[in-house]
Amino acid sequence: MSKISFIIQQKSALSLVDWDSLINEQDPEIILVLISERGSIDSLSTQAKKRFTAIIELEQFEFVHAKQEMDKIFAQYYQMGDQTNIATLHEFQLELVAQLRDHYREIFNIQGPGIDVIQNFRNKLLMKKHLGPKGIKLPNYTEFDSEAYKHNPETYLQSIEQLLGFPMFAKPVDSAGSLNTAFIQDTEALRAWSDKASESSDVYEIDEFIDGTLFHCDSVVKNGQVQFTLVSQYLHPNADALSGKALATMTLNPGAEDYKRLKQFAEEALSHFPILPDGVTHLEVFKKTSNNELVFLEVAARAPGGVAPEMYQIRTGVDIRQLHLRLHLGLSIEDSIKQFHDQSKWGPFASMYQLVAPYHGGTISKLKPPVFHGGGYKIEWRCRENDIIKPASSIANVIVSTVFWNDDYDALEQDFRLLDQQQIVEIIPTQVFFLQEHFNRLETLGCTSTSYSPTFFSKRNLAIGAASMFSQINAQAANTLGPNLSVTTEVDPVMFLGLLVSSVAIVVLIVYALYKVSPTQNDANKDEEHLVPAQRFL
Repeated sequence: MSKISFIIQQKSALSLVDWDSLINEQDPEIILVLISERGSIDSLSTQAKKRFTAIIELEQFEFVHAKQEMDKIFAQYYQMGDQTNIATLHEFQLELVAQLRDHYREIFNIQGPGIDVIQNFRNKLLMKKHLGPKGIKLPNYTEFDSEAYKHNPETYLQSIEQLLGFPMFAKPVDSAGSLNTAFIQDTEALRAWSDKASESSDVYEIDEFIDGTLFHCDSVVKNGQVQFTLVSQYLHPNADALSGKALATMTLNPGAEDYKRLKQFAEEALSHFPILPDGVTHLEVFKKTSNNELVFLEVAARAPGGVAPEMYQIRTGVDIRQLHLRLHLGLSIEDSIKQFHDQSKWGPFASMYQLVAPYHGGTISKLKPPVFHGGGYKIEWRCRENDIIKPASSIANVIVSTVFWNDDYDALEQDFRLLDQQQIVEIIPTQVFFLQEHFNRLETLGCTSTSYSPTFFSKRNLAIGAASMFSQINAQAANTLGPNLSVTTEVDPVMFLGLLVSSVAIVVLIVYALYKVSPTQNDANKDEEHLVPAQRFL
């Protein structure tokens, strides 16, 4: 009897797995099939390709396409009594894999969780419904009701405000990577967000905003029982990475009180699910600043993303991505479990950070390696100087990844806390890049001003913005009033008067910003609070 094992994985994550060591000599004979995207073969090394019996490239990750290809594999390789497994590392393929398991389960002896189990680890409303009645502390939350909003917007928004208060945080119930999330500060912002959300096909939840420190607890589950839990602390909530803050996490000392408390919280929460699937789970929890209370955020039936697995491997010697795959492929993990429990074999304390492309895009002006207090690090640059990067909507759009480590926990923590102060990548945001060109043109015309820092004080931003608007109005006026050999346009007196008044008003703004107001430290503080720095994102 042999095993037929399918791995369904997006192309972007294929290089993250050490395929050479996934299967070892002690494992039973496996027919290993990779199902991925078009072009995935090119992203694999020659040695990695040899590990697979077949590599299938799909045009789209959809059930019908995957089923067609899997039917062909079963027809070619399956023999009565063979065991079949399907695995993935990616959040967005969990439901597809679960549906395929359910479809083939009885026919081909498929193992692993089906869609009913996986939904509890994908749908944020479902997971809360399982945990709330069991005494696990949850944030105040509500499902956004599009119909109620459309029927009576003001009354509905008032009910949300009374329940949650401001600020609040909105997100799709089944998404990941901070995709389509929103930080809502006031009624006006809530109304604007609701206008868009009510027209979306996504289902959203809105949570009260938790002021606290975010942690993640990553547990290894076998036969429905937690075998081991690792605990790490985020520097900032993940969604903050889209506005330029470091997406960073650090392993906690197992002897620390927070480690013990969070480990107990996570394992208790996992115990309340009807079925706990084998594999690695990734649970996030806040510790509130006001009273240190632990509040559940969400949990996923997968290993943590980014380079967190590399961080854990440096710390423990165990590759939790491989561990997750081996559990789903029905292979032994005994050596890894022994390694987890023998801390004398562990390595140094470790941390990681990633820089995410900013939400508005920009131009890379400078790259500078980080500086750490001893220990070691490795860095992967996914951008070059002068690259123009597109705006990002998810924390998956990473431009720099770093893992660093140190035997001295205090030294590592110091580096971790100072990450935001290191100018690893300097970026000129797209809109500021073009506005600064307008400002430079003003300076060449004699409109000189004090030399300001690259973070652009609010008054200078006002001048740049005004210059841009002025040039746009001039262009519109030229198109409307100026000679155009191919189009004859009648002059509209009302439009002409509007353009004239607008031009005068904006000239006044430029003069006011450049000559009448001197920037103060208070201006700088306001700029840091409301504007994304022009050249510093980490």
